[in-house]
Amino acid sequence: MRKFIFVTGFALISTISFPSYAEFESQASVPKTSGDPFNSRLWEASVRTYFGHNDNVQLTPDRSPFYSGDETKSAFFGATFNGLVIVPLSDSLTVGAALKLNTISYLDEMPPALVANNGEFRDYNMVNVDPSVFTRYSFDALGMPANVGLTYSFHQEKAKNVEAVDLESHTFTIDGKVMVRQDTQLGLVYSHSNNEFGVVFPGVPASNRDSKYNAVTLSAQHWFSGRRRSVSAGVTFANNDAEGRDWDYHGYTVNGAFRSHLCGPIYGKIDGSYSDLDYKGGFTNIVAAPGREYQKVKQVGLQLLWQFNDRITFDAYFNREHYDSNMPQFEGENTIKGLGMTFNF
Repeated sequence: MRKFIFVTGFALISTISFPSYAEFESQASVPKTSGDPFNSRLWEASVRTYFGHNDNVQLTPDRSPFYSGDETKSAFFGATFNGLVIVPLSDSLTVGAALKLNTISYLDEMPPALVANNGEFRDYNMVNVDPSVFTRYSFDALGMPANVGLTYSFHQEKAKNVEAVDLESHTFTIDGKVMVRQDTQLGLVYSHSNNEFGVVFPGVPASNRDSKYNAVTLSAQHWFSGRRRSVSAGVTFANNDAEGRDWDYHGYTVNGAFRSHLCGPIYGKIDGSYSDLDYKGGFTNIVAAPGREYQKVKQVGLQLLWQFNDRITFDAYFNREHYDSNMPQFEGENTIKGLGMTFNF
């Protein structure tokens, strides 16, 4: 029964911007830098190393009878590889492939009294593998530059010693972008994911997290100050059709970001999001009726980038998430902060 209680009863959720991730995880420890992969180069590769501190590794409620104080905190370190290859088939059609590999390891020890049910922090050390293939077609839409793309991506995540974290996900995405003005872009994305988790708990069919996830995203981005700054916003409508009612939800996420060149080689980004998800009253086998009926998630992030030279970029990041629900067992907070260094080949 080891780790059973944590995984099913105390689980919070991640924002629906990342449907394939396990819902009781926070994946914000590795913030992504933004950029257009379809530039003049036909290939890209980079390695990023990072370290930081997570004040709630298992994303559990900070209240009795759960855990509090330093019990859920740990330092971490990790590394990420990103690779991209683009093959132009014509002036308007390209195909390509991408690969992302990520690993994260936790450094602190779990208090001895909690190890029996929850294991050590190092049991949650993660390895993620994300290969994808894509094609993109560019064309003129009523005098406006536009493009559409099709992508298939596979996502696998595996923990060192927590099978309930293990996940395989297949995602198909179609997206379109149009430059309605020289400095303004609109986008539309539809994605469908089949998510298969590593554990289905016997005798608890409502806890089956395998799902079919569908989402539609509308987005806009505007550049100004000679493209040295930009603002972007988006809204995602999502439906997670899970095998078990504990994880079945629908809802929306709104997000926004501001990116800017600050001075010299220093760049900055601030972003935020708000998710409102409706559930079907899950986990009534371990919490009082009516169970979890909704989950609301607020997130804010900050990032500073220092482009040291053409190859090396340093970064500092901060991410804060706050979870609300109709049940206290699904409320909590999470703060991740740290430093990183990226080497571009």
